[in-house]
Amino acid sequence: MKKVLMVLGVIFLVLIVLFAGMLIWAQRSGAKIQEEFYTAILSGDPAKVTAMCAPDLLDRIDEPALAAWMAEIKDKLGAFKGLRKTNFSTSTKIENGARITTSKGVVDFERGAAESELVYRDGKLIIFEVTCAQLKTDPFASPQKRFFKAILSGNPGKVTAMCHPALRDEIDEPVLAAWMAEVKDKLGAFKGLRKTNFSTSTKIENGVKVTESKGMVDFEKGSAESELKYYDGKLIKFNITSDQLKTDAFPGPTSTDLYRERGKEFLTLFLANKPDETFAMMHSALQKKVPLEKLKTMMAGVTGKAGPTKAITWQSEKLEPGEPLTLKLLYNVECEKAKTVASVEFQFIGFKGHLLAFNLTGE
Repeated sequence: MKKVLMVLGVIFLVLIVLFAGMLIWAQRSGAKIQEEFYTAILSGDPAKVTAMCAPDLLDRIDEPALAAWMAEIKDKLGAFKGLRKTNFSTSTKIENGARITTSKGVVDFERGAAESELVYRDGKLIIFEVTCAQLKTDPFASPQKRFFKAILSGNPGKVTAMCHPALRDEIDEPVLAAWMAEVKDKLGAFKGLRKTNFSTSTKIENGVKVTESKGMVDFEKGSAESELKYYDGKLIKFNITSDQLKTDAFPGPTSTDLYRERGKEFLTLFLANKPDETFAMMHSALQKKVPLEKLKTMMAGVTGKAGPTKAITWQSEKLEPGEPLTLKLLYNVECEKAKTVASVEFQFIGFKGHLLAFNLTGE
């Protein structure tokens, strides 16, 4: 019994030593992370800070504002002194296969102190927040500037990455890309906000921060009314109006590959006799025209005569002018008992192509 107690005592001591070692390691790791960050901040060179940042954080930073913020920290707070040992924590965990390290607490400077929180993903900074009464500058771009930086980048993925899932579901990137190209062509480079005709407000709704920003935005070749709404930091609404953007009808998406795949998926589901999944792909107007029970009857009739699907291949497509613009796609459909040419039609409303018609009769 004594031997068992001695062994348990040794194990307990080892655990205490390991725990103490982990605390010391975390403290040293936190000190290193914070010191590297503030060394870059106090260097006066924004490039040293941006080099530490992950791409998604870089998209939020405005370099002139960052430079002004860095200068303000140096002027108001002075030299970095270190961390408050009694009021600091550093932790590391694995999220979705990535190493996330968070370091936060009070940092002391020559002329004051600040609350500091740094979050790294696989060694790259994804969040930094420095809170101090002496600091008035914001290192991040305004909601409008960030939005138009993404719009004028030519990369629709940068815009959809800013969007709330509810808004993202209403956007097809090929349609968005066509609109982005038009904004860049007709309006040119972003110049700034009209100070006398702009407002930004933030409120809390059901515990969530909602920010609205609206007013006139100036560009190289003209101006536009811009209204943005963010829900919990994600874009949930945007509306841009300008005389320069009203001159031409929508020319069509930059690529039709997305709609070719959607059309094929729709036909595949239909011929596999999967009414719920097929119905979900249809626009609400088509759903009213072809209710679920009617769709089931149609499916049973077609699949009963044609048999199992062997192949569905895209044949051709045509953009049909009008309001709204329509994309009609034709597919060669081969089943065990029959062959036909099927069509699927998408109409472009807003930033999305909606499935509003289909035909499997070959007519």
